[in-house]
Amino acid sequence: MPKPIKIVMVEDHEALREVMVDHLNHCGYFTVGAWGADEMDDYLAQDDFDILVLDLQLPGEDGLSIAKRLKRSKPNMFIIMMTAKSSESAKIHGYNAGADIYLTKPTTPELLTAAIASLSHRVIRDESTMIKFDITGLVILGKTEVQVTKQEALILKALLESPSQMLHHTRLIELIGREFSESGKANLEVQITRLRKKLIEVGVNAPAIKAIRNQGYQLLSNNLILSTFI
Repeated sequence: MPKPIKIVMVEDHEALREVMVDHLNHCGYFTVGAWGADEMDDYLAQDDFDILVLDLQLPGEDGLSIAKRLKRSKPNMFIIMMTAKSSESAKIHGYNAGADIYLTKPTTPELLTAAIASLSHRVIRDESTMIKFDITGLVILGKTEVQVTKQEALILKALLESPSQMLHHTRLIELIGREFSESGKANLEVQITRLRKKLIEVGVNAPAIKAIRNQGYQLLSNNLILSTFI
C-alpha cells in the first residue's frame, strides 16, 4: 500500500488551521499544522513532507520568504499558497516565489483538498525513480540515458529553474542564441520537439513539455533534478 501524502500546513489562525488539518487527515493525508516558520522547520527537520500549505501573512518570517527558502532547500516539495491577498500583483509575487497553486481566502476544505489531489500524482515517492539531468549532455533514468544537445540542455535547465517550470518564447529563443522572429520561433519548436521525445524516452510522462498558446512552454514533470552543473 502506498504511503500517504505528507502535508505541513503553516497558518497562524488557530481555528482555521485546526479545521483544515482535521479535514485533510480525515481524507487520508498525513497532515500537521504549524503556526509559523519556526514550528514548520521543526517538522521538516523530523520528516520529509510532500506538500506545504502556506499562508503569506505570518508572525516572524513571512510566507514569500519561506517559499523562496524551501524552493532552494527542498525543490521537490510542492507549495500551495492559501492567503487573503487576492490582487493580481500578489498572485504574481506568489508564483515567482515558488507557489505551484495559489488559493485566495476564504477557501473551503473541499477546494484545498481538490488542489492537493491535483498535485498528489506528481509527488516523488522513491528517489530511484528520479530522472537525473546532467548539464554535460545526458538525461538519465536508472540505466536509461540519452544524449541532449547544448541547446536542449540549456532549455531544460532554464525550465527546471523557473519556479513555475514555464518560460516565455522570447526567453527560450534568447537562450538558444536566436533572434525573436518567425525563424527563431520555428527553430525553438524543433528543439522542444526533440527534447520532448528524449524526455519521454527516459520515462517522463507525455507530453513532458506543454506548449502554452501565445506564451511559451512549460515542463510538466517534477521528478527531474539537476545532478551536476558545469
